[in-house]
Amino acid sequence: MNYGHTLVIPKIHYENFLALPEDELCELIKVTKDLSGAIVSSLSPEGLNIVTNNGMAAGQSVFHFHFHIIPRFKDDDFRFRPNLKKYNDGSMSEYADKIRAAVVI
Repeated sequence: MNYGHTLVIPKIHYENFLALPEDELCELIKVTKDLSGAIVSSLSPEGLNIVTNNGMAAGQSVFHFHFHIIPRFKDDDFRFRPNLKKYNDGSMSEYADKIRAAVVI
């Protein structure tokens, strides 16, 4: 059980992280930080996770954007350790190049 697990949810509907306007995101991050501080000071967790799932493959089951603040304790039996696949020779650079080409600044 993860006591103190808290959701930060915008009042306006946005399906996921990418649909969220920047000004709304800034406000939600501030609220998430403030609530995280309150959780740390009141529950004294040994750590915390701040998570958002985007898309079914990422575990999103409620299609209204929200942050999870999850207080963590050494023996809480909650694990977030994806089984990441290793890159083949040169494929890391290939993926990095694709991402760089899509970055808009």
